[in-house]
Amino acid sequence: MVSIIICSRNPKSLNALKANINETVGTEYELIVIDNSGNNYSIFSAYNKGMEMSHHPYLCFIHEDLLFHSQDWGKAVCRHLEDPSCGLIGVCGGFVLPRIPSSWSFYHFTEHILQSDNKHSKPIYKNADVYNKGHEKPVIALDGVFLGIRKELFEKIRFDDVRYKGFHFYDMDICLQAYFQGFENRAVNDILIEHFSKGFQGRQWVENSLTYWEKWGDKTPVSLIGFSEKVLQKEEYRYMTSIYMKRMIRAGYSTHQIFRTLLHFLKHVDKENERFFLMKMNIIIFMTRLAKKPSSLIHAASKGRVCDGNDS
Repeated sequence: MVSIIICSRNPKSLNALKANINETVGTEYELIVIDNSGNNYSIFSAYNKGMEMSHHPYLCFIHEDLLFHSQDWGKAVCRHLEDPSCGLIGVCGGFVLPRIPSSWSFYHFTEHILQSDNKHSKPIYKNADVYNKGHEKPVIALDGVFLGIRKELFEKIRFDDVRYKGFHFYDMDICLQAYFQGFENRAVNDILIEHFSKGFQGRQWVENSLTYWEKWGDKTPVSLIGFSEKVLQKEEYRYMTSIYMKRMIRAGYSTHQIFRTLLHFLKHVDKENERFFLMKMNIIIFMTRLAKKPSSLIHAASKGRVCDGNDS
């Protein structure tokens, strides 16, 4: 009943996962592996190819660097997805997507996962919310480590391999497609996985975040919880001047490019205090580079996409 689709780049991880799936899935399944060891696919195109090859009504798109700890998790997937109002299911999801290019975990979010790393450190159980008796929690967007969806939804939506490249924002994009088609995305807590990676947000993450914003920015914010404009502005400011800015620094963007991007997305920054704001950001950028990447004080990449109001 379940088609399990994996974009694979590591045969060692894949072999361990294959054995684990066979021992735990608990239902009829097929395994569709898209060999991406040659980096010939984006995750968008790999997942679309896997969907087209599938034969079962319920699809699971999963990373290969994980193991299932729940028995009969395939039956749980079928139970959740047989509800026609359900869009996608996952194990981690967010309740708010703001007016900036953020991740699914912006502001309030929920998790049900064992987080580890490839060094086999002791996994940390993350469980950040209370679920209803059906083991579900409505969310806007889900983390792509595990995504379940009915195949029939691909008559209306698909992974956007036209706009995006690489391996980031496929999860948020398809979740928003389902959400704006009127389906309810849900985080579930009756499927427990252990994930052996914390992810990497480099230049491609920043590039795809801007593509995501160009596509969906005029439809945000979207939220399942109430908050004031003041709170939203505060959280957007916090995210852009800490998490997002540090990712741009690590990706080699110049200080000028970072300033242009921050000012574009933080339009509510008081213009009278803009000079003070830029001075403050300049100090933070300098100190971050000094601590994390000293060589970037000498040279920061001059090429790279930014958003300054002329890109959209």
